Amino acid sequence: MRNFLPTNTELQKLVDFQENRSAFKVGVFGYGVVGKAVVDFLLRDGIGSLRVIDGNPQLQHPKLDEVEWCLGELEALWLEDLDVLFVGPGVDPRHQYLLDARSKGLLIIGELALLGQFPCELIAITGTNGKSTTTAWAGYLLDELNHDAFIGGNLGDPITGWALNRYPGESGVLELSSYQLETAFGFAPKVSVITNLASDHASRYSTDTEYFQAKSRIYHYQTSEDICIVRSDVLALLKDAPATSLYTFGENVEGDGFRRLPDSWLGVGKFTGLSLEWDSLSIPGAHNAENALCAVLAVWSLRGQSDSLSELWKLAGGFRGLEHRLEFVSEVQGIRYYNDSKATNDESSATALEALDAPIVWLAGGVSKGAGYAASMKYLSSKVSRLIAFGHASSEISSEAKTLGFDANAITEAQTLSEAIGIAAENAATGDNVLLSPACASFDEFSNFEERGRFFKDRVLELRA
Repeated sequence: MRNFLPTNTELQKLVDFQENRSAFKVGVFGYGVVGKAVVDFLLRDGIGSLRVIDGNPQLQHPKLDEVEWCLGELEALWLEDLDVLFVGPGVDPRHQYLLDARSKGLLIIGELALLGQFPCELIAITGTNGKSTTTAWAGYLLDELNHDAFIGGNLGDPITGWALNRYPGESGVLELSSYQLETAFGFAPKVSVITNLASDHASRYSTDTEYFQAKSRIYHYQTSEDICIVRSDVLALLKDAPATSLYTFGENVEGDGFRRLPDSWLGVGKFTGLSLEWDSLSIPGAHNAENALCAVLAVWSLRGQSDSLSELWKLAGGFRGLEHRLEFVSEVQGIRYYNDSKATNDESSATALEALDAPIVWLAGGVSKGAGYAASMKYLSSKVSRLIAFGHASSEISSEAKTLGFDANAITEAQTLSEAIGIAAENAATGDNVLLSPACASFDEFSNFEERGRFFKDRVLELRA
């Protein structure tokens, strides 16, 4: 089991680094969007000598006198004289060279540890699914309240870009991935949120427990003066309980929180007497009712609990959802098309299938994450009338569906998403919902899920012509 916590020696070195960065020899591993912002931040902060490491030997980069560029496959020599190494979220700290260097005293940190103490209060949001929607929803609420806040992190602009601009706004709402949280040493937001937890990122974590432990870093440094909002069934998956004020939601709630009824939230504990009806929300599904509740509770907590929760819930009804997340695209000849390209894992696709009414023509595929499709395939037959499996994972998805007894005549394999869309248009009938919810990564055809989603929407709109 990996231990994501720093040693006392590393924590002291981090404090020294945050107080006087220019005294340290620093490396940046990964020159993506976040890495570029980190380089600019460190140079502005007075780092006189900086080494940038990136696995792309053809990387296009600026010529900077202060920066030494080390490109291509990582070499141990590049780490030997460094004091501190920033690793981007795409860099796996289990690389043997990194483990060896850490054992010799190299401090390896991510974006949150690099920045240290933030000058304003934060909402930090994580979870396997729903974190992007919840982050955007909280941002929407704050905007409606004329509360100026930075919205970013894993969703949108890098946090270091906010720091480069000297933290404009009253507060920040940060979406955080498990990768970012692995190295979030000392990070303590005012409000932490865990929307849910399920199997994901099997290539990065050896067990689900290890993955869940990485997620729990979001509240590890919080105190009793802070707040953690979490679905009640998640608590049993966490090794250490939050030492915060705790607001939970779900089927069974003890203490303060909201109990789930068929179409509403019922307040419990300090929220007794409150009922929040789901039909006031603009986007469908029980999962979105959960996302809305997380956003409302987080904003209410950030703003000192001075707002009316009922009024915040009413305000939340104006949020129309995120692009690529169960996004209604168009109705063509009585067939409704939905873009859920952001569903890159099994649980996320299961959530979309649960939210839509039958019959569903389900487009699933791309690059498998190796975790199976058990959660999604619970909806075969009961909701899914036809499965179109596409991309590298097409045969894997098709095979699992057949093993579960789904009608082989209702399964089609396609090499590409374009071919899958064409098959869906030919086979769907009036009243059907055609859902792109891949349950897979996009990298066989597309650079990211956004590109995949835009491609789907363009093709659907062409069907109207």
